[in-house]
Amino acid sequence: MPEGYDLRMPKTPKLVRALNSPPVVIAVAMRKGGVGKTTTAVNLSYELAQLHVFDEAEDQTRPIRVLLIDMDPQGNATTGLGLQIPPDGDPTPTMFNVLHPEKHRRVPLNDVIQGTDYGVDVAPSREALDELDKGLGPGGQMRLRREVEALPAYDFIIIDCRPTLNELASAALSAATWVLATVGTGPDEVGALASLDAAVENVDLNNPGIKITHVLLTNYMSGSRATKAIRRAIEEAWPKEYLGSISRTVRVTEAKAHSQPISVYDPNCTAAEDYQRVALRIAEEGLITNG
Repeated sequence: MPEGYDLRMPKTPKLVRALNSPPVVIAVAMRKGGVGKTTTAVNLSYELAQLHVFDEAEDQTRPIRVLLIDMDPQGNATTGLGLQIPPDGDPTPTMFNVLHPEKHRRVPLNDVIQGTDYGVDVAPSREALDELDKGLGPGGQMRLRREVEALPAYDFIIIDCRPTLNELASAALSAATWVLATVGTGPDEVGALASLDAAVENVDLNNPGIKITHVLLTNYMSGSRATKAIRRAIEEAWPKEYLGSISRTVRVTEAKAHSQPISVYDPNCTAAEDYQRVALRIAEEGLITNG
């Protein structure tokens, strides 16, 4: 377990939520599937929620408040924390309703949020969200940003983007403070990262200054020369943004099959410890570190 992880203990807070500070909104993105994007969104959300912060406004130490927004019509982030995707005909509101171009069919983001057993709130997805990927309507790409700004106080809001960067992903990037790119270990990963970087720049009009702020290498095999070469390439191209790697282990797949965060399924798993380390760094960068 990484040094300093006593931040989980409420009696020894080192993180501070300053008065009137906005939430950190992190879009987890990549222009391809199979690179641990949703796995990262789910497990980063969970690990952040296990940490504690001293809230200056409330004058108390409390768990970090995290919202996970599922912007992928597949809904794997929704099910990854134990929630069910509403079946066809079910009136339960989801992100489809939040982003719908017809105003009379919309609902506020706060009305779709559901609690989970893991200390993370979720704004769920459903397959119908796919209909909006090329039809958010005028101003639709800014709708999520306005909804996020109107939410009650969260410390971190994690957005799981879909792999294709059409209107849904652009809406997520327009709402984001940071962009976390997940990179796999295949031969074309560095090129995919460069492609995402160019796509993020195109959102600059809606969200000036937005850029890739963090890069995470997933499915890492320490004994593979090819994997090590990819890691070196990322470290050289993105030295400040590089968060490290997530170990490849069958426990990740097993945890997903059980709709559980990795740390819940197997607390001693190497990937669980990797995500704990990443969450700690994200928390320290997003909040005030005191002592």
